[in-house]
Amino acid sequence: MNKNFVLSAICGLICAASLTACGSDPVSNDSAPETTTVTAVSETTAEDAAETTAADEKATTAAAETTTAETEDDVTTTEAEAEATTAEAVQTTEAPAAEPQQTEAPAPQENPTPSNPFEALKLGGDPSAFVAQNKNYTKTEADSCLVNGKDITYVYPDFELHTLLENGVETVKSIYVTGTGIRTPKNIGVGSTKAEVTAAYGESISEFNTSYNCDGGILKFEFEGDVVSAIDMFKE
Repeated sequence: MNKNFVLSAICGLICAASLTACGSDPVSNDSAPETTTVTAVSETTAEDAAETTAADEKATTAAAETTTAETEDDVTTTEAEAEATTAEAVQTTEAPAAEPQQTEAPAPQENPTPSNPFEALKLGGDPSAFVAQNKNYTKTEADSCLVNGKDITYVYPDFELHTLLENGVETVKSIYVTGTGIRTPKNIGVGSTKAEVTAAYGESISEFNTSYNCDGGILKFEFEGDVVSAIDMFKE
């Protein structure tokens, strides 16, 4: 009886082992596809990751290139602006704005040289404009012994101007020159010789002095020796 029990137990173990072996084959067969699927998914995920990484690298490279180009543009613009600023500074330095020049007016002469009375005045004419222009004189007045009026004398450095004030009207009576700075229209003055006077005016109209008809009056030359010492132009 014991021997049969042992055989039954052995058979039972063998059957159990067979069942276990038979049951494991389907499980093994079913699990194989799942492993393949996971592997395929893993491979797809790796490819996608690689593609994503490549795309990111391209995007990064493009962004870097864009940034570099923008940086180069900025540098170029900055350099151009710097050159323009430098050029403006050089132009400003080389061509400063012109400043207006101030011209000083000449100082007025207190005692201007009088005009030539032989050219500016006429016997019997009005002396007011000449006197107003030539103010470096001393003036004297006296009652006239010939008419009801006043004799006026303007004494200048080189000559005297004698006028007559009658009925409110002043007229030239004579011009008496003693200085060397005034000459007649024929270029005769104090210091000229008698021969020069004769050459310029001809023979005298008087046997007592050297006189000539001139400007509605008389032009008389006074001499010291053969040299003119004074010239008197007067109205008779």
